[in-house]
Amino acid sequence: MPIPNNAIGADKDVYFTERFKTLVRSEKELFISTASSTPALEPHVVHAYRNDFYRLMRYYGVPSHLWWATAYINGVENPQQDVSGITSFLFINESTLSTAISRSNTVQG
Repeated sequence: MPIPNNAIGADKDVYFTERFKTLVRSEKELFISTASSTPALEPHVVHAYRNDFYRLMRYYGVPSHLWWATAYINGVENPQQDVSGITSFLFINESTLSTAISRSNTVQG
């Protein structure tokens, strides 16, 4: 399912490429180790968004350009899968992500 990237600046386009997804997949352990966890999720909110993980992340303030990466490090392969059993989820650290993107854009001479 594609992530809509409307209302996002051109500087965030990198977060919607296949190259970005490959980077996140290859550095998953790094992102998990530097991620922060949400406090206990409110059960009524989780129930309301149990079949829409992206809307759950929106409710908790995750920026839309980080939805795919945040879902991936939490083991959510399909944003429409049932996540009613979760009690918290990991927020990806955007500065670690930016550093990894910068590192991957470096070309050795």
